[in-house]
Amino acid sequence: MKEADISKSSAYQNLRELEQNPAESQNPSPLWRNGGLDKDELTETWRKAWKPEINAVPATPRNFPPFLSAYTRSYLRDERSSTIRRMLVDDFFQGLRIQDVRGHLPDSLEELLAELEKDYERSRHTHQHIKHGIDQHL
Repeated sequence: MKEADISKSSAYQNLRELEQNPAESQNPSPLWRNGGLDKDELTETWRKAWKPEINAVPATPRNFPPFLSAYTRSYLRDERSSTIRRMLVDDFFQGLRIQDVRGHLPDSLEELLAELEKDYERSRHTHQHIKHGIDQHL
């Protein structure tokens, strides 16, 4: 999948439509093959999405493609409006952190989270934006 496509909401909507109504959809997606999510293509798109975020391709834990596929199917069912990039980067990272705080993250995903945290959170500074809002208005 092209890097520009993962940030378009239309690419996400096409994938969501395929997941919800695979027989009725007229919109193709490179992440969909033979009536289901293509785990290899999905994993490759995940890698491509993360590369510019952390200036590297993250290592994937054992059994990562089935995990990522299950995560994606669940996400597509619940999130009406998103992008593939948001699903595979922003919300993925946030979900890992929440599960880690709750103590529900397997060791292999803890290692992945630690790898992603090194560079992703440092470049984002989202906590500073929240602090600025709090300082200004609360």
